[in-house]
Amino acid sequence: MNPRWFTDINRVDNFVKVLNKVFVQIKIQPNKRGRPPKHPLEEYLKLIIVKEFKRRSLRATETDYSELVCKERVDHSVIHFWEKKVNKELLEKIISLLGKELDKHMENEYTFIDSTEFTSWTKEPLVFHVSCRITKETVYPIGIFYGRGKTVKESVEGCLVEGSGDLLADAWYDSNEALGLMVRLGYKPIVRPNKERLDGYFRRRVRRFYRNPIGRQKYRQRGRGESLFGSLTNEFGDRLLTRRIDTSQVRIGCRIISYQLKILMRIGFYGLRILFKISIIFRNY
Repeated sequence: MNPRWFTDINRVDNFVKVLNKVFVQIKIQPNKRGRPPKHPLEEYLKLIIVKEFKRRSLRATETDYSELVCKERVDHSVIHFWEKKVNKELLEKIISLLGKELDKHMENEYTFIDSTEFTSWTKEPLVFHVSCRITKETVYPIGIFYGRGKTVKESVEGCLVEGSGDLLADAWYDSNEALGLMVRLGYKPIVRPNKERLDGYFRRRVRRFYRNPIGRQKYRQRGRGESLFGSLTNEFGDRLLTRRIDTSQVRIGCRIISYQLKILMRIGFYGLRILFKISIIFRNY
């Protein structure tokens, strides 16, 4: 696996090649009402991902990258229009599928789940949950869930996929229902106990994993998973210059997708062909 300072992963032409391979079988059906879009909706989404990958403004994306992705110049107002229309469930699905592809080529040591927030100048912080794999070489996300669910189980269900091995999480995830879900998905949860929560079959069962010396030693590896948030902050900044919640969600999702694609480029899969298909009708698309 190439190091993170490998120069080829920062070249936009290489990034677009991998992006085209990923989207070769992704088809997004537009809304039947109104005039059909000039370009396929996948092209607009790819352009938005490239924008976040290069950390450029809407106007700079229009002048520098729209012809590379869409074969002709796309006005910045059009890019912004579709940026507001991207459905967050689509981004969650793409991140999950890219995580499964990374699982095929990486040997993970632990699975990590946590939540964080991005702040802005104009609105409340945007909270999202993310699950990722911890490997010897890097950390890569496998699922994301926007916002806080009504229950801990809903948040875990939204971002966690099936797997195996140790799952590291802090005391916020010490919920009997959430722990039961982790076990059913194939994991061995090592979750820091919440002193105010005592009842529940799965809680009593799982706390044995944390309380033995080996479990406590493994839990210390949880800090390696936090490096994902640090990488996103270092590369893209710790604030979102947006006024809309939905636009903030799209930009965070596109940043995580670009992060996953850069890891695939570090592995060397320039000829990547991911065999999946998304065909979803979005009300706002």
